[in-house]
Amino acid sequence: MPIPAGDQVRGRGRHAPLFCARLRRSGAGRGDRVRDAERLVVRPAKEGDDGCPRTCFVAMPFDDEFDDVFHYGIQPVVCRHTLTCVRIDEDVFVGDVSDRIHEKIDAADVVIADMTGAKPNVYYEVGYARRAHKPTILICSAGSRLEFNVQGARCLFYEHIHDLEAQLSRELEGLLLSHVA
Repeated sequence: MPIPAGDQVRGRGRHAPLFCARLRRSGAGRGDRVRDAERLVVRPAKEGDDGCPRTCFVAMPFDDEFDDVFHYGIQPVVCRHTLTCVRIDEDVFVGDVSDRIHEKIDAADVVIADMTGAKPNVYYEVGYARRAHKPTILICSAGSRLEFNVQGARCLFYEHIHDLEAQLSRELEGLLLSHVA
């Protein structure tokens, strides 16, 4: 249900600010055209067994070029599956960045990593997530090359953001049914 303009969103407990926003497309037709205006719908992320909201750690290059991939291809899909997105470059903290990455991956229910551009930070985070036995979804733009240590892993190659959104939604749904639910 949409929140009327001017209303405040209130949550419960110490995780009150962790809410998941998604766009509801009414009447979406062929080619993802939106016939009616999109409305912002806010709903709390589902809680895990420990009472904390379920989270998805997103590892990706820290580059403006990837903002659309995150904001339009990853975040809406993750939110539709009632998880809260966590991206380390959007997190406010004091202390060592590596320690914070480890904390966030350890706390995550799922990890999504964009391997495009073979950035060392992303490979490091994927290695840590695998060692921590976290379900990890690898994505990469079509035409990019994966490095040797992940070439054998399943990876979703996407042509454009709508392609990413569709593939990631199917993969995340299957993963949540088998691992997290």
